Amino acid sequence: AMMARRRRRRAERSPCARPPPVAAGAPLVGVLPWLLAKGPLQVIRDAHAELGSVAFDVDLATRREQIRFFGDAMKPAKLRTYAGLMVREVEEYFTRWGESGMVDLKQELELLVTLVASRCLFGEEVRSKMLREAATHLRELNDGMRLVTILFPHLPIPAHRRRDRARARLGEIFSDMVRSRREAGRPVDDMLQCLIDSRYKDGRATTDTELGDRVDYEVLQEMETLHRCIKEVLRLHPPAMMLLRHARRSFTVRTREGDEYEVPAGRTIASPLLIHNRLPQVYRDPERYEPGRFCPGRGEDGAGGAFSYTAFGGGRHACVGEAFAYMQIKVIWSHLLRNFEMEMVSPFPETDWNVVMPGPKGKVMLRYKRRNMSPTA
Repeated sequence: AMMARRRRRRAERSPCARPPPVAAGAPLVGVLPWLLAKGPLQVIRDAHAELGSVAFDVDLATRREQIRFFGDAMKPAKLRTYAGLMVREVEEYFTRWGESGMVDLKQELELLVTLVASRCLFGEEVRSKMLREAATHLRELNDGMRLVTILFPHLPIPAHRRRDRARARLGEIFSDMVRSRREAGRPVDDMLQCLIDSRYKDGRATTDTELGDRVDYEVLQEMETLHRCIKEVLRLHPPAMMLLRHARRSFTVRTREGDEYEVPAGRTIASPLLIHNRLPQVYRDPERYEPGRFCPGRGEDGAGGAFSYTAFGGGRHACVGEAFAYMQIKVIWSHLLRNFEMEMVSPFPETDWNVVMPGPKGKVMLRYKRRNMSPTA
């Protein structure tokens, strides 16, 4: 009776609601010729133009608690600790650069990000003893997330085999680290220790398998211009092509044109960030790089509601590492901009849309010259 009343209320509230438009043909095989002929970026744009703005681990309670663990490890008090570690790693890394030279910036930053993450998140054990192995496996995990993975995640291709081996080996590495720390009883101030010390609501601990001048936190928070620059880069070049969500119950959505659609329970909803972050009704001149659009008083990222900007996802499943990521990028680029004059040598790189997490295609060659400044000037 209660379900009947709910359905009746929905019908009264949305008398014109209908199922959203769907693409005809086999959902997986049918799209492959498009992907091969046009590439994923154009396929997503074509689908958006044709269909419009509406398209289709552990248990939930445990996942929510695990998200809380990560959230606790990313609170400002912990980020203050990470900031100092980041600064030391970045300053030490760039002492290896000469007075001038040429580097592949993409390769350099990939290594540096791994160094910083390994120290702040994975622990000193990884940073000092097995960085090369861990970095290799992390790269294999990333390389194993390809476009074909979305359609066929267990397809027996070399990239998937390397991904699966890397996941297994990383599990062994971090399980050994957790056991070693628990046996030693000497806590360490990093994210891994936060997860080790976390407790579920019923009191049980996390298992070994589940874990796998100056620049400081306050100064980084004041870098508002750099923050807006990074945010605009992520708007134009998001770290993923789309967000996918599972509809646990039916709901009605209304488009900007006033049309209403009933999304049935059990369907998958796709939000393509490539389209979402460039909507002309939200962002003025959306194809242009313009960090000022996020300035106070302008705030275009709020023009379309709470989810106008979704580079880090949104809602309950938003990326808990957003603040950490911004802080890490600020530490790296504030050091580069203060200490080096830089010039792009290679053409501005195209985006590689053939992977799940798009990035620059090919090398990004940079010519640099060290400024006559101290690392903390």
